[in-house]
Amino acid sequence: MYIIGDIGGTNSRLSFTNDLIKFESPTVQSTPKEYSEGLSMIKSYIDKCNSISKVNGICIGVSGIISEEKSHLVRSPHLPNWEKKQLQSDLQSYINGDVFLENDTALVGLGEAVFGAGKGYDLVAYVTISTGVGGARINNQKIDDKYFGFEPGHQLISINDELFSLEQLVSGTGIQERTGKNPLDIKPDDAIWEEVAKFSAIGLHNTILHWSPKVLVLGGGVILSDKLQINKIKQMIQELLVVFPEIPDIKKAELADFGGLYGAMEHIKTFLS
Repeated sequence: MYIIGDIGGTNSRLSFTNDLIKFESPTVQSTPKEYSEGLSMIKSYIDKCNSISKVNGICIGVSGIISEEKSHLVRSPHLPNWEKKQLQSDLQSYINGDVFLENDTALVGLGEAVFGAGKGYDLVAYVTISTGVGGARINNQKIDDKYFGFEPGHQLISINDELFSLEQLVSGTGIQERTGKNPLDIKPDDAIWEEVAKFSAIGLHNTILHWSPKVLVLGGGVILSDKLQINKIKQMIQELLVVFPEIPDIKKAELADFGGLYGAMEHIKTFLS
């Protein structure tokens, strides 16, 4: 048995798999802001699974930048109290088995590349527009090599000689800070969505230039709400992208809230093969 997890800045999802082909119905709960409480949450799930069968290993995606040796969070805007805590060793000593840590968005991207909207493509770019903006490049069904991580949401865009990160311009948090409204409460025909679509297209255009994917998969709450229209973004990217002969296929993510669990399951196979 292997435990798979997706520890996001807002919610955590935990499940287990016996065959690395499918996983059981996940447990979903709010992510504790305190590391000690988060560790206890994971350990409690381990205890539950151990009562069924021996846990041989764990793969967990965590919100933030993972250390080069994949042992802990270096920086996490949403989980600052988890930073520099030795999550890998804390879990390894508890299960006496392998523990694999990865960025949560990278695992979602891997899940979409293997099981979701990117299935059948060898070069996949995944970008999530949600509370924040993140992304990952998947090469031949594996998370591409990187030093620290992929951070397309922190690319800078100049507006009237002032620099903003893409995340400030298009994320749910950024929209709320600029409008004073929860994006969920903003009507689909509000002019703000035209502006968000424009800035999203600029940022995604840059990401396409940097990563050169065959398909761009878009996920996250802002995208999945349908207030930000993918067809409109695609049209804008088509107008912006003049260097490449064509734009990549652009698709909406298909695995809803569980892409990270699919990705964690697939990631374990990398280390077992």
